[in-house]
Amino acid sequence: MDQSALNYEMIPKKTIERKGSQKVPVMTKGGEKKRATILSLINSAGEKYKQFIIVKGVHNAQVHEAMQQSNDESTQFSAQENAWTDQKQLESWLESVWWPIARSTEEPKLLVLDSYPLHKTLQNEFAKYNTIVKFIPTGLTGVLQPLDGLYHKSYKKFAKDFFLYNQNKTIKNEEEWRALLVSCVKEVYSKMSHETILKSWKAVGLENPNSELIPFVNEDSMIVEVDNTFVRENGSMLIEMDNTLVKDERSMII
Repeated sequence: MDQSALNYEMIPKKTIERKGSQKVPVMTKGGEKKRATILSLINSAGEKYKQFIIVKGVHNAQVHEAMQQSNDESTQFSAQENAWTDQKQLESWLESVWWPIARSTEEPKLLVLDSYPLHKTLQNEFAKYNTIVKFIPTGLTGVLQPLDGLYHKSYKKFAKDFFLYNQNKTIKNEEEWRALLVSCVKEVYSKMSHETILKSWKAVGLENPNSELIPFVNEDSMIVEVDNTFVRENGSMLIEMDNTLVKDERSMII
């Protein structure tokens, strides 16, 4: 699981007008950008699960209740005063997205999360229903978090295309902006393909165990697994400690 910000009032950077025009209308905007937060969940078999979208509004108040009317099998909507992921939003994600999945099977489930302080605060909550929680070390999100790379980059590219395509629509108020956002996230979710998800895992060297594993390669070194320990090609080691992969005390800082 990972969360990412999505700006949804995208003003074009270029204006096109007929040659010789004396006046060219230009759209400008000021103040705070309109944004939402996406919580995405995928597995290494290439499957995506219900997305959780947080918009700006008071939790359990008018905006929240209105957005709930757009909930379906693909998308769950919520509201927070800054459209951020706070403890209440994370607990709501657990209740509506993760726990139904975790309860559906007795086998152990592995949930990979960033080392976001709030994630660790709720570690016991995450670990219900035979869930094993592993945290990506601080500073390694960009190379070990599948959602942080290809998946969310593709998601935002599709969202940008959607809003640019609809830029000529006359939007009168915040309610209409939110309605456009609902259409956007559902359309984009439908475009996130099985192949994109598999490539997102492959890009960080965390492919499905049923496929041939290809070690992650960066500019300087390689991380490979030897005897259940992650070892860099240069000899330094990553070991597991308190559910987090950390550098071996004998190795250099990585």
